Amino acid sequence: MTTSLEPIDPGALPDDPDGMLCWQALGIAPTTDFGVIERAYRAMASRPARWTDVQGVIRLLRDYDDAIEKANLARSGCETFKSAALARRILATWQQGGDQALLAWWPTLRDTLGNFRRPDWDYASKALAHLVLLHRALPIRFVDALRIHFAWDCGRARGLFLSIEDTAELQQRMAGIARQVIALDLAGDGACGGKLAQ
Repeated sequence: MTTSLEPIDPGALPDDPDGMLCWQALGIAPTTDFGVIERAYRAMASRPARWTDVQGVIRLLRDYDDAIEKANLARSGCETFKSAALARRILATWQQGGDQALLAWWPTLRDTLGNFRRPDWDYASKALAHLVLLHRALPIRFVDALRIHFAWDCGRARGLFLSIEDTAELQQRMAGIARQVIALDLAGDGACGGKLAQ
């Protein structure tokens, strides 16, 4: 018996001039509440008939993604903007004051992140993971503090919705950072800013 893998046609994208199809498919009114969107998606996905129609599953996933994207765009003070501003602030602090200024700023940053709501925190984790991947010269102790704070080396990197390549690179980088920090601690080297308060 031979089986062939044929591409699944998700169906043509229907016209959606008013942007309401994703909300109708999920059975909810437009919202910026990610929890409401997630619950609606799970309710629709849990219907047994849904899983017999592969194209329906693909359309539901597409509608869910569209709803999340629309909610993001509609939110005032959206998490993505907060996270982007935070990443810019980190770079500005580092460029103006160097490694020591960034390390000295960590307690303030940690407290700021601690006050974020969960969606804000998740977006910050993703934005700062990208920052760490793009700026490999960031201080080791600072990157290590981010690694520990966001638990990037505890499987959390897979939940960031990064590309497969970025996820693998982040995991490799975090393993390398952990090894470097252990080596610095064993050597008693305070040149990289010493230990940061977690």
